[in-house]
Amino acid sequence: ISGGESTEVLDENESDTPLGYSEMFIDINSKSNNGRLASLHCSLGKIYYMANMFEESSQSYDSALEYKPNDLDALTYRAGSNIILGKYEDAAVDYLRVLELDANTLRIFCMDAYTGLAKILAAKEDAVD
Repeated sequence: ISGGESTEVLDENESDTPLGYSEMFIDINSKSNNGRLASLHCSLGKIYYMANMFEESSQSYDSALEYKPNDLDALTYRAGSNIILGKYEDAAVDYLRVLELDANTLRIFCMDAYTGLAKILAAKEDAVD
């Protein structure tokens, strides 16, 4: 897949779910190519995270977000990696984006975002605008 080429396959219900929730809970074989690639990079990011390789983890989530810019899984977990790396401002931006995107939909990631923001504020108060 060449860079910048969209492989997104939208279904008629996806217009009602701006974040592509229709792809979040389906079998990997039913996802669009971008959905598959984002899932692949998110899985790799989680492996790096569990191996205490937080820089690589963050980079994997960056790659996932190239394919699906509003992927809540990638935003949430990249923020977690960035907290550990001391990149509090970057983590805060991701968590605030998660709250913005997830506020009117399923609200699955809101608790993680609120918890993460509390950690950031405890470590560095001025990191959250």
